[in-house]
Amino acid sequence: MLIIEGPDNSGKTTLVKELAQLLPGQKVLHSGGPVKSEADRDERMERILNSRHVIWDRVPCISEQIYGPVLRGVNIFGGTTYLQAVVDIGAAIIYCRPPDHLLFNLDTHDVNPDHDDEEHLTGIKQNHEKIVASYDYFMRHIPHLRYDYYNMTMAHKTLFIGHIIMVHRINEKERGTLANER
Repeated sequence: MLIIEGPDNSGKTTLVKELAQLLPGQKVLHSGGPVKSEADRDERMERILNSRHVIWDRVPCISEQIYGPVLRGVNIFGGTTYLQAVVDIGAAIIYCRPPDHLLFNLDTHDVNPDHDDEEHLTGIKQNHEKIVASYDYFMRHIPHLRYDYYNMTMAHKTLFIGHIIMVHRINEKERGTLANER
């Protein structure tokens, strides 16, 4: 399992698309936007923890701990139990974090119509610096690879993506979920 995380406009969607092309057979799934309730949280996390061969464009046990307090004033996760479960199953977490001058230019942000309503987008624009600072702080405390598309040459990007694929394959093999081992 690969988890691509980062604030809005950090290059997540582009990286997910590139990885999907390089890892045929992997499903690409999105976390589904803001968590609505504890039951919604539990259902989503069960789906995530039981998923195989998936590239996740965000997972709520990370992103909701950033966006919930900043945009809605509540952290529905309130702890690290689900995050620890994701780490324990060997998910490779990639934190997309380009330089601030690119990150804070929200004119290039891809809007997801499934959950990016006007209120959500306004909240992101008004609180983007706080969201980024919260992500930077949060990610310092969990194992991850940092991806900065802007400061990578094509050779570095190729090596980085190759490393992601290698880590992913090792994790899948350890979990006994590679297709040829079934």
